[in-house]
Amino acid sequence: MTPLDLASGILRFLLTMHRYVTDDTKTWHRAEFPHGHGGLREDAYTILESTPYSIQVDVLTTRAVNPMGSLFTSNSNGTYFTRNLDHTNRIIEGLVDFEQVANIQGIVLANVVKNPEQVRENPLAHKKEIQSVISFDDGKWDTWMPLKGPGGEMLNLYSVTALADGGRIYSSPAPGILMGVGSLGDHLAGYRDCDLFYSDDGGLTWKKALTDAHKYEIGGSGSVMVAINDEDLTDKVSYSIDHGKNWEEVKLDERIRARLLTTTPDSTTLKFTLIGITRDKTVYVFALDFSEVFERKCTLNKDTEDGDYEKWYARQDEEGKPDCLMGHKQYFWRRKPGVNCYVGEDYKDPEPEKEVCECTKHDFECDFNFVREHRKKDDNCVPAKGMKWSIPAGECKKDEDTYMGPSGYRKIPGNDCKGGESLEDKVERKCDEGWLKSPIQITPLC
Repeated sequence: MTPLDLASGILRFLLTMHRYVTDDTKTWHRAEFPHGHGGLREDAYTILESTPYSIQVDVLTTRAVNPMGSLFTSNSNGTYFTRNLDHTNRIIEGLVDFEQVANIQGIVLANVVKNPEQVRENPLAHKKEIQSVISFDDGKWDTWMPLKGPGGEMLNLYSVTALADGGRIYSSPAPGILMGVGSLGDHLAGYRDCDLFYSDDGGLTWKKALTDAHKYEIGGSGSVMVAINDEDLTDKVSYSIDHGKNWEEVKLDERIRARLLTTTPDSTTLKFTLIGITRDKTVYVFALDFSEVFERKCTLNKDTEDGDYEKWYARQDEEGKPDCLMGHKQYFWRRKPGVNCYVGEDYKDPEPEKEVCECTKHDFECDFNFVREHRKKDDNCVPAKGMKWSIPAGECKKDEDTYMGPSGYRKIPGNDCKGGESLEDKVERKCDEGWLKSPIQITPLC
């Protein structure tokens, strides 16, 4: 089952009057949104890119003519959704400025509106202060931070709601290499006042690639980055073979205004297609082939540091050290930026490798009928208001008795951690807390 299939199944329950989910068709549990939110409204939500262990949904929170939303994430069984980001930027068509970095677990980018009160009060108000944020922890509340541009300045990028090119907005299957058109400062500038930026560390830091807005693509599994000016007529195409640090130019036979720059969806080829239009409205299609730029094909040797590839950790902490997510450290063997070789198609869809981590509190989620006490990621799981579960048979003969009941936590399905902290062990609970003697059951009528 794909994340989208899981999302569709869960949402079918959420959009009915009685919101229940089950994983065995016998015991049913209510699916809950935070108190005071009111749940989903039909035609006012967008199912976003999700993970195998949670569903991401952006819910409209304003009038549709000038929309903003809130990002909600479910636990792994779909019973509880938590608000993880407010004032997300969306458009009437339902598109939301949100993207997961391809192939890398846990890194997500989004755009938010920084003048929400103005927009909420006046449906015609301009969403003039758009800011880009990134999370390295699946978008959990309090893990979002601004993009770190050159010199530590805040960077803001155009995204899905202002799509200027085909394919993914920021990333490609090339591990950790991202590109985007944006501006430095406290909010996003007009498109013609923007430049092209890149990141080769999964979005942790960004650098300026080229002046002015450009259409861009990545090919050869990260071997080459290609860009063309998107503001005016040009007869030059720029390319980089060292992850964006240095750029060369190729001259075209015609001066065109670029309309589309694209390559294969898996970004493994060194061939690109460019479509542009001249001043006299003549349309040209160019075939770009960068095969001759490289001296040879890269070779992968994991036993030496002198080879063409480096061991690159996909998720790092603020000190640049490998960090854990879902119980493991994820890394790729990635082509070094300084070698003059290309990655062949036999390296298609690079598979991440893992180093197992010890378990910590972050590797557990709230069990059935429990919710986070507050919205912060470190808060404890407490019994949900009005929720009840079964008491073991033979226990609680008196209200003042105690019994060993659920801790409120369970390990997130798919989490690889071993050893370390364990939160799933049963804990002592009071019998007078009003829990049911049996779970909710649905009995067939015939």
